[in-house]
Amino acid sequence: MTLNVESQKVYSNGGVPVTVKGVAQVKIQGKDLAGLRAASEMFLDKSEDEIMDIAKATLDGHQRSIIASTTIENIYKCRTEFSKNVQQSAQTDLIDMGLTLVSYTVQDISDELGHLDALGQGQTVKVRADARIEIAQSKKQSDVESLKMDHDKKKKDLEHDQLAALRMLEFKENEAKRNKDVFENQAKAEKAGDLKKAEIDKIIAQQQFAVSKFEKERETAMMAKKRDIKRIELIDNVQKKADFECAAQIKLAEAHAAKNKAEAESLAQKIKTIAEAEAHIINLQKAAEAEVLRNRAEAFALFGNAAKLEMVLATLPRLTAEIAGPITECKKITSVSQDGSVGFSRITNEVFEVLEQVCGSVSHITRQSGGNNDEPDNNRRPSTESIAGSSRETSASRAGAATSRYGSSFLSRG
Repeated sequence: MTLNVESQKVYSNGGVPVTVKGVAQVKIQGKDLAGLRAASEMFLDKSEDEIMDIAKATLDGHQRSIIASTTIENIYKCRTEFSKNVQQSAQTDLIDMGLTLVSYTVQDISDELGHLDALGQGQTVKVRADARIEIAQSKKQSDVESLKMDHDKKKKDLEHDQLAALRMLEFKENEAKRNKDVFENQAKAEKAGDLKKAEIDKIIAQQQFAVSKFEKERETAMMAKKRDIKRIELIDNVQKKADFECAAQIKLAEAHAAKNKAEAESLAQKIKTIAEAEAHIINLQKAAEAEVLRNRAEAFALFGNAAKLEMVLATLPRLTAEIAGPITECKKITSVSQDGSVGFSRITNEVFEVLEQVCGSVSHITRQSGGNNDEPDNNRRPSTESIAGSSRETSASRAGAATSRYGSSFLSRG
């Protein structure tokens, strides 16, 4: 059987209301004879839905117990451990009922106060900081590669210039050799000073080439040093900036988390205080109502039927007035006699008959007879006739008032 176990708004350890939804797989112990016997005794006369409800209620109770003893942070971060605790806690009761809990898994954890959202903000900030560090490192690597490419390019240019200079030197050497031969031939014909001049030019050219080569090598060394200095400065600046932003984001996340936690705890305490106050007020109201009912019951027990009789007698005059009330609203009454009483007495007699019927109903409801003489004198009720007689006096006075009000001119005999 698959059971959806949902524990709504359970206060965890720390006072934060949390809702936990889980799925459990439960089966009846089929291999164990004792388990089958326990399941038969427990569920033989119950339907599958009733069995599922019992198992679900058992799991919900154990889950609520584990939630109450665990903080919301541990429930959120250690779902596997929480599921294991619920499973171990409920397994004993289910085995006693002949059931086996195959598995239990937490599906969802939520709260209405935003406590879980506050927990996730710190992780989000950390991930963003790591992403920025990776971006900075990638940029650093890109800058280093760019500097290396520039260095290689300049190195190749320098080697090309050196090769060109060497070839120029070889060309000049070859030219100098050719000139030497020419000069030697000319020297034979001309002064020996011309040969000396050619040798001096050759020496000057060699020295100029050596100077040019030295300047190129010094420029290359300076470029390498500048590249190393720039790389070190770039790495240092990027690392410092990333460390500062990471520390700032972590502090900001901790501040937000502390603020949200304080607000959630304050709201939970406020709700708890209001609920306790309302419960106390309701208890006081119920106690006052119970006290009133107890006093009324004691009064009825003390006075017995006398109290009931007093209430009936207090009501009869008003009842008689209500029965005779429509007569006072009549503008004209026509009485027809057929060998019976005539005149206004027939109307008053009908009022009395209605009143006697009411008194009889009251006697039947209270199961008391007007002629019962077994009660003490202080609790003895008057007979229905005495009640009707007192009511007749009230009705007669009311009817007389009606007759005097409208006059005999409104009465006629048929």
